[in-house]
Amino acid sequence: MAGAHSYEGDSESDIIESAPLVTQDLLGPGEAPNKILLITSEGEPAKVLCTLAKSLHSMSTATFSKPNYLEIVPIGVDKAKALVKLAKSLGIELSQVAALGDGQNDMEMLREAGLGIAMGNASDGVKSAADWITGTNDEDGVAQAVGRLVSNGLV
Repeated sequence: MAGAHSYEGDSESDIIESAPLVTQDLLGPGEAPNKILLITSEGEPAKVLCTLAKSLHSMSTATFSKPNYLEIVPIGVDKAKALVKLAKSLGIELSQVAALGDGQNDMEMLREAGLGIAMGNASDGVKSAADWITGTNDEDGVAQAVGRLVSNGLV
């Protein structure tokens, strides 16, 4: 089945290195999505996503991973809770965990981790939730953060 392409959709496909699957049967009988991602153009069209996020507040968790990327998940699902569960399953304390993030949907996780690290391209709000800031995605910020952790003897 042929599908419409957009700059935003094509850009996301490049980022995740996966082509979209266009189908009439997205889910099987009795299945529900675990996440819905809505992408618009940046600027004025993205304001619609803010309105939508507010209207969904009572029935889901809707957060932004980018200014024009609205991620909708079931109530109570967030990266902080996933981090807590992962640390528990690995038998480590959250004080021993470093987490990196750059989107609004990373803020709770950065606060929950023993060491929250914001990417240099993150918004000011995300940066304020972190303990320190590394380089941007284009500057290999994750590698910079790991290097800093190693050089400081934290890993």
